[in-house]
Amino acid sequence: MITITKETSVNINVDGCSLIRNAKKIGKGRFATVYSSGLFVCAFVKDCQMKEAISLWGDQENPHVPKIKKLGEGKNDTMVYQMPVYHKLTASNKTAWSQYKELQNIWSQVCQQSTRRTQGMIDSQHFCDLVDDSKVLTDDLKEAFRNIVDCGLNYGDTICVEIAPRNLMVDDKGNLILLDILFDSKLLPWMK
Repeated sequence: MITITKETSVNINVDGCSLIRNAKKIGKGRFATVYSSGLFVCAFVKDCQMKEAISLWGDQENPHVPKIKKLGEGKNDTMVYQMPVYHKLTASNKTAWSQYKELQNIWSQVCQQSTRRTQGMIDSQHFCDLVDDSKVLTDDLKEAFRNIVDCGLNYGDTICVEIAPRNLMVDDKGNLILLDILFDSKLLPWMK
């Protein structure tokens, strides 16, 4: 069992052993709360299985696939994942930013062609086809994108892609990291 003990700082324990001491909360999204030790990050994820999909089937050799390790169960039906510390995507990361803009343009095309806000697998596969046709994106990034989408689609045909700066990061080498580009539309009440 992975627990968070609250004192003046946050400590994260795995089976009674300290994993992170003095961890800082660095983010909270719809499905996860994220803490950092400065050396690595722990994400406590509820309901969404996309980090699990990438931890199980993601191509860990590809520089654009996030390096996610499943640690185990946390309290309140959460799963806990460990990742490296990635950096916020900004326009100052010129190569990663131009790759993001290309992915965002493709995403806009898919959304304009879709008859609904999302069609899960149909739109995800169409998105992959357009990414494969891109003249701007590198082969590594195209392969990473398809790998991540395929990982997610193992969990059903309601898996959707979303390209936004908050879902992308940059590693220490300047590589664009496709961190949270998938979500399960059945978990969002307004998309049912």
